[in-house]
Amino acid sequence: MDIPVLLEPSKAHSQAEYHQNIVQRSIDLGNIHTKSWLLRCQANDNKKICIARELGFQPLKYFQSWRPPRDQDDIRKMVARNKWPEGISWEKVSKKTAPLLLQLEKAGASGHQRQIIDRQWQDLLSQNKVGTGILLAKRGTSESALLGLVGHPESGLEATTLELLRESAWDNRIEECLPIILYELINSSEEIKIQTARDDEKLNQLLLDHGWGKSHEEILLGKTLLRRQSSKRLAQGAKPLEAMLGRLNPQTPPLPTPLVGRN
Repeated sequence: MDIPVLLEPSKAHSQAEYHQNIVQRSIDLGNIHTKSWLLRCQANDNKKICIARELGFQPLKYFQSWRPPRDQDDIRKMVARNKWPEGISWEKVSKKTAPLLLQLEKAGASGHQRQIIDRQWQDLLSQNKVGTGILLAKRGTSESALLGLVGHPESGLEATTLELLRESAWDNRIEECLPIILYELINSSEEIKIQTARDDEKLNQLLLDHGWGKSHEEILLGKTLLRRQSSKRLAQGAKPLEAMLGRLNPQTPPLPTPLVGRN
């Protein structure tokens, strides 16, 4: 969800009141079947974060945004020394590779985030923007995903935003392949932005080493209207546990256990 921007300031209400009212009314609309909501904003935008928290949104993930390096000559020389390792290939997002890319996305998300987003691999095909793809390691007949670039549906027309994903276990081959991927990414689009998980120290340090600059941090917040079914609701035909155990209760009180005195 993107909060609309006011064209002119209002004298009757503050901007925060407008934002809170718009988000609340959107959630309360009866003809909307959406039960989970996502809101993304800059991590230092305290006003929007406070509004979201008051409406029940919970922080899901922090992102670090990156801008491309200014000096392309150094990057070109570095890429010229790098080659694809044996058995490694960069593939486009397709029906074959989308399920593997989804695994990478889930590896970097919390259980709460996966529950709210509830993304299917088919959804990644609709976000198949310029630069998206997956780094595959082939061994015999099996393939595993090491790295991926997935598009964001909220990317604006002025710039393409891609999230850089990786497997939870660090693979040293990423250090060889990432410079090639980033260089080709820069050449494919004039305006490109990359986002990584803020707490991914290895991946963030690798971007710094290759000349990418930190832009800003963002926070993803989520809210779900789904409620867990009460434990009191039983499946049709099922009996309470107490009723089943009641048959095991003795009809007469048990005899007392004799005590053996000390000699």
